[in-house]
Parts: sequence; structure tokens; C-alpha cells
Amino acid sequence: MEVIFQIIYLLLSPAISFGNHAFEVSIQTDKSLPVIGEDFTMFCWFTPESRNRRVVWTKGGTVEVASHLCLPYRDCIVSTYLDPEKFSLSADNSSGNLTIRNLDENDSDNYTCSLSSTYGNEKPGSGSIHVTPFSPAPPLRIRIIDERSSRPYFHNTTMTVTAGQQLNIICEAYWARPPAVLQWHIPYDVIYLSRDQNNTIRDNYNLYISQKIVTIKPSRNDQGRILKCTASHPKLQKNLQISVHFNVHVLPSSMLLLVPRAKGHQEHGTSSTSLYIKEESTTSVTCKAIGSFPATELEWCFPTGNISILNITKTRSVVLDDNVVDSETSITILPGKKDHGQNIQCNAYIDGKFVDQAVARLMVYGELRCILNMFFHCKRILHKLKPKTG
Repeated sequence: MEVIFQIIYLLLSPAISFGNHAFEVSIQTDKSLPVIGEDFTMFCWFTPESRNRRVVWTKGGTVEVASHLCLPYRDCIVSTYLDPEKFSLSADNSSGNLTIRNLDENDSDNYTCSLSSTYGNEKPGSGSIHVTPFSPAPPLRIRIIDERSSRPYFHNTTMTVTAGQQLNIICEAYWARPPAVLQWHIPYDVIYLSRDQNNTIRDNYNLYISQKIVTIKPSRNDQGRILKCTASHPKLQKNLQISVHFNVHVLPSSMLLLVPRAKGHQEHGTSSTSLYIKEESTTSVTCKAIGSFPATELEWCFPTGNISILNITKTRSVVLDDNVVDSETSITILPGKKDHGQNIQCNAYIDGKFVDQAVARLMVYGELRCILNMFFHCKRILHKLKPKTG
């Protein structure tokens, strides 16, 4: 049976291998730097894929440091090395990757990956890379960044967050070789999701910038919680650390505009609603922000015109059992016909930042106008019902 398979392989191989093209070889370093004392891997990729090939890595163009051989109808031969404690080679049908262990200054040189076919018509191919080992360097600093605003925070500062709103917080370490190892330290009762660390090379300096992101959805109970990030590195005698304190804002659960003495209080929590007010009648309109922390500052606004305001009360706030705050303010107005259809708006601010608003339309009515409207309405109906004469 084995002989039959070999015959079939011999018949098919010329068709598969037909052509006179060369192996194309490229070398990558997986975005890593050669640092003294660390292992360093060079990835040699080649096309077309081939099982029957010989991969050879050389140093300085002449010294063979590792090789891997696969022949037809046989198992691949175990890789051979100039120094098995110094070099290791892993290969498959599309790559042959060389690792230099415990890199030192003597490893500085040109390294070449060469491919040749052990069965077929592919011409040999090769690629080279120069390795210059760098000395280790500790990170110069770390900092915390709010990804939403890109604002940096330094040690023991306060970060203002909003309850229920998800945010990404980044810990960064700068100018290390090899990368610093970052770790978040978060209280057990804070809900979070941590991501893998990301290391990028600053090409101009051959140093790393490392990031580790944590995603948090804070709650009101997280007020005052401390988040800490540490950076460890072989060249640091003591880990670098940075921490921030949460200041949790709670947005109002709703905004209301109402006329307290009106039937049903006319409470409205959405925009584009209406407040019905009698013409030339002194009326109080109240704006409420329900359940915020800290207390909101409320500001009246009349975007479509001026309204006759007799008085404005300052914002009053009441602390509730769960330490959130209800705030309210009122205006006293004397509406006239000119005020009919105008918008009245109440804006809410926390620490000077706009957070919510309530908008309503003033519907000003008068008794005489109602009677006249009814009269003309009835007149139009009677006119439609009046029979036509020849």
C-alpha cells in the first residue's frame, strides 16, 4: 500500500511543482526589540508553501546556526543547531522561526533565512535582517488616562465619572526596554473588564510604550473608590504606581416642568409638551430635577422670546435617603397673548457642565377668547348645514 501511495505521489508531484519560480522570503520580528538578557525571535515567512524544503539560518552570511530539513516520503529531520542552548528553530510548511536565547552583545550581526526545495522546481530564496541588541531600560513614568476625554491623571488625583455610563481607563508606561508589566488593582466590588496589555515601539527611540485598558461601569456606591495601576520591570528596584479616586456623578432620573396649582399638577418629563396657563393670571411654574448627585443647578431659558417674569426663586435642594438630591426652582409669570406658543426651558448643570433639560410650550388661554372661539365654531357649522336655495 505504501508503494502505491509513493507511485501516486510521483505521478502528481510534477504537475503540482510545475513552474520555475523562486521562494519568496520575508522576515518579521513581531513588533519586538532585541534586548540584552531577553529571548528574541525572528519570523521567516516563505511562499509558496512546501513540505519538501530545507530552512537554514546563518549568522554573518557564513556561519550556520540552525537548520530544518524535510524530504519526500519521510518524517522531517529534527532541527540541528550550532549551539542548542543559544538557538532554537520551529518550522512548518510556510515558516521557519529562529529564537536567540538570552541575547547578549556578541549576538549583534546579520542573520539570513534561506529556503531551498528538496523536491520540485522552486528556486532558492532568502531574506536577511540585522540584529542590534539594546541594553535594558526601566520605564520613566506611568500615568492614567480617561479614554473618553484623553485627559491624563497623575498620582492620587480625582477622576469624575458618571454612574451607569461605561468608560475605558488606560494605564500607560513610557520608555521601557523590555516592556514594563502593567497590572490594575481594583476593589473587589467594582464591576470591571480588563484587557490584555498592548506594547508598541516608539521607532525613533527603540523604546516601548505599554498600555493596559480596564472597562468600568461605575455605580453610585463606587463614590470614593480607589483604582491603582502598578508597573514592574527588571531594572526597577521598586514598582512604579499611580492611583485615582472616583468622584461619581449621578444624572437626574427625570426633569419636570409643572404648574403646581393646575389640575393634576401638569407634570411633564419630556420635551415638546404643553403648559396651559390662563391669560393675565399670575402663575408659578416649577422646574424639578429628580435624583441627582451632587445637586443640580437649574437655569431658566426662553429660546423663542421674552416672557413677563415677576420673580425667580433660587434653586432649592433636598437630600434623599439614598444620598441623591431633588432640586427645584420656580418662576412667577404674568402671561399675555404675546406669550402664547412660546417655549419655556429649564437647563440642569452639575459642576458647571450641562446634563439635562426640560422644555414645554406655553398655551395661554382667556375666557373671552374661548367664548368667541365657540361662537365662530358654531357659526361655521350652521353655515354648512344651511340648505342651498335655487
